[in-house]
Amino acid sequence: MKKIIGSILTLIAVFSLAACGRNISTADLKANDWIVESEKSDYPSMILSFSDHVITFSIDSNNMESSAKSEMESIGEEFAKSIIDEMNFKYEYTLDKNKLTWKSDDKDNSEDETYLVGSEGKNIILTPEKISDSSESEKMVLKPIEKNKQNKKESNDESDSSSKSEKKDNSLLKNNKKFSYLATNNGAEKTKIIDQKDYATNWSDSSWSGVNVSIDEVSILKVEDFKDYSDEEYPAFIMVHFNIDNTSRDVGIFPEYATLNTNTGEQTEGSYHMKSFAGDLFSGSKVNGYASFPLRNLENVTDINQIRLKFNSSYDTDDFNDDNAYHEYDATIDLQ
Repeated sequence: MKKIIGSILTLIAVFSLAACGRNISTADLKANDWIVESEKSDYPSMILSFSDHVITFSIDSNNMESSAKSEMESIGEEFAKSIIDEMNFKYEYTLDKNKLTWKSDDKDNSEDETYLVGSEGKNIILTPEKISDSSESEKMVLKPIEKNKQNKKESNDESDSSSKSEKKDNSLLKNNKKFSYLATNNGAEKTKIIDQKDYATNWSDSSWSGVNVSIDEVSILKVEDFKDYSDEEYPAFIMVHFNIDNTSRDVGIFPEYATLNTNTGEQTEGSYHMKSFAGDLFSGSKVNGYASFPLRNLENVTDINQIRLKFNSSYDTDDFNDDNAYHEYDATIDLQ
């Protein structure tokens, strides 16, 4: 049973890619299923399958050795294997020349992972583009195996479905390169953008504790059929892009929770509709991202020509007389 549990953990942690040999195409990835043999004897091999945009992971339970010491343990292992055989994990990916980007679904990790892709003979080699000292990723060798008929059908179905979707649903919020998480994080898969107005802005503030904050873009979105998991419905959003460079000390800063007021008189609170990007920041860290502000009323995207935002920041100190430990940002931005 320990082996089975370990294999599930391996599945979640799996992926890396090395660049050698010729460039690998999506067609090469789709041509076969791929087996990745674990270097640890206690862990089973993994099976990888690719479609145009989705990679599927499953566990090869056929070669898992039994450690059962009784009939009851044997029955338990067989039951666990039957569950594992039904398990698979799907992730979206993109392949650009010899770089494969895996779209992370980890909410605590706001960055996608990028890997280098290469080949050795018929095998495909995967190695992470960036390897940190704490990285557990290792070079993996994908060995081709005959493509399972069911996987081939699923791959073709996904490819056909994806192709049709891309042709028919360009207006879907979930297909927007900048704001897709506004849909996918809230179950708003059917939401469409019916109008959008983008503004380049140049507001910045470096007055507090070595933290440089800037807003370089504001977008007004008018949407239809947006309903989140709490059944809240919104006809529009204001999307504000922040850049934060923390040069001095550890701080907490929360632009995603800002209060926003518009020239039309509506006041709204920011929320984590998008990926979070700020919060507790170590000294020397640089982050950027979009904060989203839902609107209850909006006739036209051009109706909004000014916004005002307030958000808080702080740092820890034992000095009760340190009046600088808490700070409120107050930004007024003209949109033109």
